[in-house]
Amino acid sequence: MQSEKVLDSLIEEEDEFDTFDEELVTEHKEPTATKTEEKNEPIVYLDTPPLREAIMIEESPGLTEAEESAKKKRGHPKNEGPKKLARKPLDPKDKFIRSMMRKADIDAIPELNHLMREKSGTKVRIGDIGIFTGSPKEDLLKKIYKNCPIKNRVNLSAEIELKQVRDVGIQILASDCMYQPIQLAKIDGDETIECTSGRHRLVLLALLYGTDSRIPVYMENRSLNEARDAVVVANQSRKTRALEKAEHTILQAVGGDASAKLDEIYERVVTTKAKSRKYCTYNVIERGHPKKLNFKISSTPTRSGGELTTITNLEGFWTNATAWYKSMPRTEFDMQLSKAIEFINELVKSMCKNEDFDEEQHLSSMTLNATGKYFKTLEDAGYNAIADVLNIANTIISMGSIGRQKSDQTYDDLVKQMRT
Repeated sequence: MQSEKVLDSLIEEEDEFDTFDEELVTEHKEPTATKTEEKNEPIVYLDTPPLREAIMIEESPGLTEAEESAKKKRGHPKNEGPKKLARKPLDPKDKFIRSMMRKADIDAIPELNHLMREKSGTKVRIGDIGIFTGSPKEDLLKKIYKNCPIKNRVNLSAEIELKQVRDVGIQILASDCMYQPIQLAKIDGDETIECTSGRHRLVLLALLYGTDSRIPVYMENRSLNEARDAVVVANQSRKTRALEKAEHTILQAVGGDASAKLDEIYERVVTTKAKSRKYCTYNVIERGHPKKLNFKISSTPTRSGGELTTITNLEGFWTNATAWYKSMPRTEFDMQLSKAIEFINELVKSMCKNEDFDEEQHLSSMTLNATGKYFKTLEDAGYNAIADVLNIANTIISMGSIGRQKSDQTYDDLVKQMRT
């Protein structure tokens, strides 16, 4: 066909020359076409550059209604672009470190020698230091715990907290230097090395550089009791939990001797009514004396592990449930405490049977203060509070949302309802 010959010749001319026919370009006004309708030949525009794009092949026939409908349903193909490779999930340790780096606004972890550049002293391998008091709950800490087998005895129950490690890490990385020294005690007799100050910093260094890393430390030879005294002094400037505070109070009073006899602890610690609560906390929680609690309690303000109440809340209970005067013998005080613990064990047991029980309302600090006061009132009046514990439990629960209500108001309401 003639149109095909024209098309072939135009393509050949384009391949051979890089310029267009000047005459065609300059005379351009409106596109002109050579069309032979009878032969249904394609339309060819001769005067529109570039030539290859100016050629219209024979017009396609229109789509049928069915084809148009199908096209609308299909829609336009998505321009997905180049496929991205799936990112490999971050290791929990890497994720933890990156979160500290982001908060500290740094791009890379500094070298260990750079971070410890202000420190001097004996270099000790991190894995040879007693850091943990027991097995931690977090998986990230468990890996370090396996490589640090020496138990830390000088801190008693104080556990390493991952959140505290992160907070300390952000401060150190942002400062680009560890300013405070890590203090260790070489315990007389068994020659074990235990940390008295800086355990969270040690865990941070273990995460960043490994437990085989050797770091400069400040170390002294001490007896176990002296090392515990050092822990008390080192922790006086930071927030501590209720059990730690009680332990520090006891250890400071008895010169760090955790195995001190009850009479010695009572005589040296319980010099005021306020300090009697520390005696109760330490002996009940740490030693199970004079009785153990039969329900789960939390040593922190939160109850994320299914605990029913906290140590701080219980301190308010037995402060109100017991009496103390200066010459009161320890055995008399312990007898009161024993009855109070027996009562609270039975009270919680009865509460758990009631479907309306809400530990945040009925075992809160305010509620337990009022409950302890009511228990003491009954005991002083010669009544057996334990014999009526089920009724007391159900009455407290029936009072509804009383967790934040003032304890005096809860006590008055409890007295009135128990009389009816």
